[in-house]
Amino acid sequence: MRQFVTRKQLAAILGVRTPTLGQWDRRGKGPGGKGVFYLNPSVAAYERADVERFLEALGLAAPAF
Repeated sequence: MRQFVTRKQLAAILGVRTPTLGQWDRRGKGPGGKGVFYLNPSVAAYERADVERFLEALGLAAPAF
């Protein structure tokens, strides 16, 4: 079963606003390796594995989700 991290959760981890993640995604700089998934029309999310790789690339430890 696929696990997801919402954009709101990731924004809290990184200390940025959720629109910032949206901008990063549009520029190809976000964690959306397989793309951004929409759990419903207003909730964007990323696959957990993509988030973990993204955090590792930034030199940050992935928290326990």
